[in-house]
Amino acid sequence: GLVDFLRSSQTGDSGGVPSYAKHFYPLKQSLRHDSLNEIAFSQGGSAAVTYQATPRYTDGTSLLNPAFPYTMDTVATLTTDNGLGNSATWNYSYQGGEIYFNTSFDKQFAGFSGIEVAQPDGSIITKYFHQDDQSLIGRIYQSEVRDDAGVLVRKTTDDFDIQEFVAATGDHPAITSVMGTLQTRFVYEPSGSYEQAATTSAYDCAT
Repeated sequence: GLVDFLRSSQTGDSGGVPSYAKHFYPLKQSLRHDSLNEIAFSQGGSAAVTYQATPRYTDGTSLLNPAFPYTMDTVATLTTDNGLGNSATWNYSYQGGEIYFNTSFDKQFAGFSGIEVAQPDGSIITKYFHQDDQSLIGRIYQSEVRDDAGVLVRKTTDDFDIQEFVAATGDHPAITSVMGTLQTRFVYEPSGSYEQAATTSAYDCAT
């Protein structure tokens, strides 16, 4: 488990050199407070949620969130049970957690660069998020669906435009709006060929 705090205590003195004992307290193994763990549906059935701390997500021996300075509990699994003996589990993985930092007063959690969801049928959905531009934080720029063999089945990409309505003045930041301008969808065949379709959007931002 993860160590929440460490306490050292002096246990003796040998030749004028003190010796210490280290005590580790892995509270991450205890119950989490104020976290939703189970849902009972009025029509029957239930859902259960488990959590995992961000430093524990790995790809083999490589950490998936090496630059994330905090420990954050995230949903690791969601299991639904219809009450009739049938259950299904979704497994989640998070990578590329970052903090957006502009100044000491202009900083925020920038989310994760990618979130992967392994579905009950074995397919995997991966969504990739903007992190570098504060106006785009949390917006998906690409999503992928792979089958249970890891073969790409569908992909969607999204482009955005940032419109400035009021320019920045003094201590007041500019007033902007983020607008989706182009969405491109790809559907792949087992051979690797694909069909492509796109939707474009235009806006009249005149005031």
